[in-house]
Amino acid sequence: MGIEVEIIPAFEDNYFFLLFDKKQQVSAVVDPGSARPVMEVLQKNGMPLNYILTTHHHKDHTGGHHELLRAYPNCVVVGSKKDRSRIPGISLEVSEGDCFFIGDTAVEVLETFGHTIGHISYWLKALGIVFVGDTLFALGCGRIFEGSAPQMWASLKNFQHYQSKLKYIVLMNIHYLMRILLLVLTLRMSYSLSAIGLFVRYGKKDFPQYQQLLKKSWKPILFLERIPYLYKKNWGWKE
Repeated sequence: MGIEVEIIPAFEDNYFFLLFDKKQQVSAVVDPGSARPVMEVLQKNGMPLNYILTTHHHKDHTGGHHELLRAYPNCVVVGSKKDRSRIPGISLEVSEGDCFFIGDTAVEVLETFGHTIGHISYWLKALGIVFVGDTLFALGCGRIFEGSAPQMWASLKNFQHYQSKLKYIVLMNIHYLMRILLLVLTLRMSYSLSAIGLFVRYGKKDFPQYQQLLKKSWKPILFLERIPYLYKKNWGWKE
């Protein structure tokens, strides 16, 4: 049967993901910002909790750690070695390329800095799934709190390396979709107005040169236009 994934809605704009292998009685949860919803699903399925997979230290992704560890004291908390001091209860510190197993399923660690300086993602090759935390949203990327724009860009480009093997990119915050879509449309309109302004100012002869300069400063927006290729045409959890 292998690993199954259950989606747990939480807060206003988050999801937790519970991975469980009923045959081997092994389970893991990704970024539990609250313990109670996770415990309810575990109890419903008669499962223990063996792993907590943490993408980064923000409270909406780690707020349930302490309560879950009280209920499941043998649970292993996985997190970035760079964030060891900020992830509650961390017991397995990982870096780029490290691998561990949930039952028989291998989990590889990808360092995806930008949103925070210790952000990581989890790649389950056998299932074709990557859990990206707050690095990638539908139509956009996470806010850069601690890292840099080049770090975020490198993290997004890193996902392209895996795209031919991907079945799903698991988004934690797809409720941001409409907000990001509105932002993209606003920026695209701003780009169009800027292009018209350059055309009026510099005339037809010199306009292509300035258009190219403008495009170079709008790389994030141009990248957003290619985002669907990263999703492999899977805009939701099911194909």
